[in-house]
Amino acid sequence: MTPQTTYYLMRGGVSLFYNLWLTVTLLYHATLVTTDPFLLLMLGVAHEATTFLFEIPTGVFADSYSRKWSVIIGCILSGVAYILEGLFPIYLTVLLAQVLFGVGFTFQSGANDAWLADEVGPEHAAPIFIRGTQISQIMAQVGILSAILIGQSGLQNPLIVAGVLGSAVSLAALPIPDGV
Repeated sequence: MTPQTTYYLMRGGVSLFYNLWLTVTLLYHATLVTTDPFLLLMLGVAHEATTFLFEIPTGVFADSYSRKWSVIIGCILSGVAYILEGLFPIYLTVLLAQVLFGVGFTFQSGANDAWLADEVGPEHAAPIFIRGTQISQIMAQVGILSAILIGQSGLQNPLIVAGVLGSAVSLAALPIPDGV
């Protein structure tokens, strides 16, 4: 698969699965996890604090080791967080999932675009970035509509589906050894 195709798949997939999760997650938290406003607030604080604390270390990992592997790790961690959150509506488990999602988010933050620029060169990346953003916006709408439809069978289901498919999309970016 070409770097351009992989980039489009990752941008569209991450947007789809993030919006599938995001559309129902707050309602899921408030109805199945806790009704305590302070505890609900703490879920958001845990995610944001984790994102703040891990942005630099994960950026260093991406820049010094591999931007592509940073994206793959981020997708897998985010997917596992969505699954964990959907399967176990227990406050401490959801809190852990928010932390895990924060780490996963920071592994992906900026690494996907930087990886593409490394692969195709900065001079060729601009039109791919624009098309990637368009794909991302379309898939966000598909994610929202899918969450509404899947959520009819239970609020946890969009989270679980987003997690499974979100982790699976990272397979598209895995390096394929020569001769396979």
